Amino acid sequence: SIGQITRSESACGNQAYSVATNGTDVGVWQSKSDASEFVTIRGGKISEPFKLPGDKQPEQKVFCATIAPDATLAFAAQADKKVQIVNLTTRQREGELWPLYTGEPVDINVLPDKSKLITIDASGTIQVASVTDRKVVAKAKAHESGCNGILVAKSNDRFATLGSDGEIKAWDLNAKELRSWKMPVEVKSATFTPDGRSLVTVNGDGTAYVLAVP
Repeated sequence: SIGQITRSESACGNQAYSVATNGTDVGVWQSKSDASEFVTIRGGKISEPFKLPGDKQPEQKVFCATIAPDATLAFAAQADKKVQIVNLTTRQREGELWPLYTGEPVDINVLPDKSKLITIDASGTIQVASVTDRKVVAKAKAHESGCNGILVAKSNDRFATLGSDGEIKAWDLNAKELRSWKMPVEVKSATFTPDGRSLVTVNGDGTAYVLAVP
């Protein structure tokens, strides 16, 4: 074991899911062809599924979503490039829709302390945005050939992007690249170690790599 899971995601055909946990509470988002829904697990009790308002409308179809590790907030990126922030306890949206993306949403993730969102769009541009101020504080071009996902460190000071071409990049919260790796094998999954100083990858050939992050 290398520490608590903060997020896991997968996509297959017209279905996708995202799971987050702090070791006690669990939040789950799953997307199907018609709509997506959220479920929480607290004290071993599973909640009734909760669907976002308007998710069946084309402009509000959820492309990707993430959940805070304590399963209190969900962040859903829509086809209209806006983000819904949803309180999973009250099942109500917090504030107005946030026009965060400039391109088609590809992925979204939130720091464990819920202070910032990390996003990436179809052009490969990453953004670091303040949840409280709802402002973009940093952005950069990450990948030219697409991105398979965003990982955040439990240390709340760095994140990583997994490029579709097999390149992994680590970043600080000013969107400054810390280091990159061109992987010789297909990466199936990856996570930060609890201190945020290493990335561990699980690869298609059955190997695992430990990548040191400055």
